[in-house]
Amino acid sequence: MRIQEVPTEICREIFFLSENPYQCALVCKSWTEHALQVFYNDLTLGAFGIYRTKQELKMIAKDRDGFFKYANLVKKLTIGENNDRSPAKFPPKNFIKRTQHSDLEFDRHEFITLLECLPNLESLHISLNVQDENYLQYILETDSKTCLNNIQSITSDRSDIQFSLYYKYRATITTLKVNDQRDIVNVDSRWGGMLTLLSHFPKMTDLTLINPPNNVTTFDVQKACPSLISFEFNADFDLSDERALQILDNPANFDSNNSLKMFRLALPTMSKAYISYLAEYMCIQLDTFEVEMFDINLYDWLIHVGMDSALKFAKQIGKMEEFSFSCMANEMYLRRTFSDKANITGYFELLNGFRGDKNPYCRIEFCDVNGFSAEDFVEYNAHDGLNLRCKLDYKDYRFPYQGAIEGAQALCPYADDRIDNDNDRHVGEKHDSVDDNQSSDNDSSDDDIQTNYGIKITSPDRQISVIGLEVVNYMHVTMSDRHPDLPFKFIEYAFTHCPNLEYFHFGFLEEPAEEFCITTVINPRKLKINHQVTSTNPQENMKVVKTADFVPSDEWLNFVVGFVPDIEIFALGDHNLDSTTPDMTEIDLTCFKKLKTIYFLMEVISKGDANMAFIHFKYSDGDEAYFCQECANPLALNMVDLVNFQNCCNNEALDTRCITIFCEKHIQIVVYSDEHGTIGEINDGRMLDYVRINSNFFRTISII
Repeated sequence: MRIQEVPTEICREIFFLSENPYQCALVCKSWTEHALQVFYNDLTLGAFGIYRTKQELKMIAKDRDGFFKYANLVKKLTIGENNDRSPAKFPPKNFIKRTQHSDLEFDRHEFITLLECLPNLESLHISLNVQDENYLQYILETDSKTCLNNIQSITSDRSDIQFSLYYKYRATITTLKVNDQRDIVNVDSRWGGMLTLLSHFPKMTDLTLINPPNNVTTFDVQKACPSLISFEFNADFDLSDERALQILDNPANFDSNNSLKMFRLALPTMSKAYISYLAEYMCIQLDTFEVEMFDINLYDWLIHVGMDSALKFAKQIGKMEEFSFSCMANEMYLRRTFSDKANITGYFELLNGFRGDKNPYCRIEFCDVNGFSAEDFVEYNAHDGLNLRCKLDYKDYRFPYQGAIEGAQALCPYADDRIDNDNDRHVGEKHDSVDDNQSSDNDSSDDDIQTNYGIKITSPDRQISVIGLEVVNYMHVTMSDRHPDLPFKFIEYAFTHCPNLEYFHFGFLEEPAEEFCITTVINPRKLKINHQVTSTNPQENMKVVKTADFVPSDEWLNFVVGFVPDIEIFALGDHNLDSTTPDMTEIDLTCFKKLKTIYFLMEVISKGDANMAFIHFKYSDGDEAYFCQECANPLALNMVDLVNFQNCCNNEALDTRCITIFCEKHIQIVVYSDEHGTIGEINDGRMLDYVRINSNFFRTISII
């Protein structure tokens, strides 16, 4: 096929993907028209662009027309910073210094004239660092008859668009965002007239309402705007059961707005009658649904509406191509209800409804109630699969010891109800290498009560939830609670209950923010190219361990080996360069019998005021080796002898740091820097005189 015979549809895809569609316009005549349409479709005017355009607008119409020859092709105009770095558009040196502020902004006449030169403009965006309020005021006040006659969308980074501006161009506006109730009043309307005003936008397909009046419901808006394709409703009030039941009782109400495909809903909570309306009439036509309840705990909501109603709602949402469901309660929120059923059982029971008969890739994040987010959510799209967050209440993972109930009740009122010896619901004591070191005192002080708790993480009750942690492929745990047993218990929890797991991460939220991950690949970002598990038993392929902000103890390493014995790659890193590592520390990696490669971040020991940083290897065959970095010269890593090492350690004028690593001599060692990349490779106890690993490789072993 000759290039001239490539179908137009394919050509346009090529042009949109091209870094410079203008080059495509020069290939052949048959490509020129379509390539120019793409090239001029989206116009951005930064400071230099505004300056040049102002000069052209000052010309007489005959001379100016040459510069605006293709202005009719512009569909989107952005006034703001220009990110185009091409030589033709990038401003010359010292451009800003040689211009006055007025040269970098359009005045009223210039701005309206520019818009008149763009007869087919559909989208106008006023970006940051621009006097957007002035520009918006210009187009509100202009009486030009040839300005914005085809405009569909007007947006701004810094200012809310006045409703009166949208209303002026209501004949063509397709995208509308209303965020200021008072502004609607200024259009000579009372609150009862809001729906009437919205009905005056005949082509509106995308509507966002933020803080609407409390007598306006989603149903009312849909009836007033039957052409909506995308609708976002963000209100600070609940839809009453009485109003929802009125809608449900009249089937004729559901003949309107059949074109709606994307619905975003944010409310304090949702009643049983309202979710019935959503399940029976709304969800069946949607492709995408996002719902957020921001003033209720998930488990309070489930008790409030009943699990049967919630499951019916979830099953309808689960049929969609994309959805998200979340409950967010603020830090001061207190549970209003209590159930004998464990929180995580209720979570997975609801998840089973959302999941339906799909078998998607599943990521889950566990965090505690004091974590950085107070949100429980379920998200799904066909490309990424399921993304989940399940917040653990204190009683979901801390259990009082027998004989400590009185102290436990002072800290957790329902603790006595949560003691459960059912092994199917709690992680057993499969690995007891970690001592609890807990006090048996029943003193009521906070410190003493704290010591009366051990860690037992509750699992979903499969007799109720039907599904459990076997659906999880990727687990991320972030805890503000710094109980020392948590890392061990979550490792045990994940590897006992998640047979399809291929990535596990644990981190403490509070400083020092120690974290680690166990996974199948060195770079987790490459883990799921097709978002499918690649093995029938993924845990067998988990051969990578990475740590950050702490040097693992022998106890920690031996515990990990008990679950993942075939580790081939170990990476010792550090995200927080202010975290503390002892001046002299050691790590014994001989427990990893199949270890092939060690990645070591030099800043683990060279940070702070260090002058000299040493890596001391003790090999299983009895040999030893020392490698030294002078911290003033971070790119140099040199092999030194014992005498050199001892002289530096004995020199009181030097701040000397050292880490001793026990391992096999044949293991490949890659030493890298957070700032400089690879600085040295060690094989068979010797420093290589070349570097084989890409200098940017350190980016690929980031835990997060």
